[in-house]
Amino acid sequence: MDKLAKLMQDIGILWEKYRMMYLNGMLNTLGLALAATAIGCIIGLLCGILNTIPCAKNDPLPKRILLKILRVIIRIYVEVFRGTPMMLQAVFIFYALPYFTDNALRFDNIWAASILIVSINTGAYSVMEDFSQLDSLHRKILELQDELLRQDAQIKGKKSHDSVLHAKYHFEVFL
Repeated sequence: MDKLAKLMQDIGILWEKYRMMYLNGMLNTLGLALAATAIGCIIGLLCGILNTIPCAKNDPLPKRILLKILRVIIRIYVEVFRGTPMMLQAVFIFYALPYFTDNALRFDNIWAASILIVSINTGAYSVMEDFSQLDSLHRKILELQDELLRQDAQIKGKKSHDSVLHAKYHFEVFL
């Protein structure tokens, strides 16, 4: 119990002496976290949307190639930034990047580097969440579309199965 009382006394002394620095650090951390998380969510949403663009065999070859390249780049981005510790990313971006580029890619502002590092890390984590949610939504829309087309064909009775498939194709192209 004596050690706990001594610890609390030491914390009180440090708080009185450095209170403004502690509060300033908390505000800076909160600001960095909010800004970087917002930017990271935007990065994740954009990458998630790019991952859910449908690619069919009857699409033009340039579109299929571009989508495959985009998906590979996004996959590498996610694997690299989710698979390495953020501290390693920070050291690489802040110290190693300027070293290997002869200071061509150098951060003079520590805040810009910090926001970039936390943003790309947060973006990599949110890509998979956004992708799975968008993919789930897309599947639910397709299931609903199938059900509506099936009901429409049953009600009209005279539509053939081919016309239902034709309508389905046009709906998927619209999405």
